[in-house]
Amino acid sequence: MSKIEKGIESSMVYLQIKELMENAKKQVFVKINNILVQTYWEIGKIIVEDEQKNKERAEYLIENKKI
Repeated sequence: MSKIEKGIESSMVYLQIKELMENAKKQVFVKINNILVQTYWEIGKIIVEDEQKNKERAEYLIENKKI
């Protein structure tokens, strides 16, 4: 095998490895983004539920003239 052929073969191997690594990075970013979206949604849900409980307590106190 000549130097040119070895160089071409090495370049092809490099490109395959590079593509594999880039695809892996993309998959990692997608997974991380999905986890972050789910986490932020859960945080928002907790906040809204807490605010609703506080509103219900305030309404109860007002209705029963405890404020």
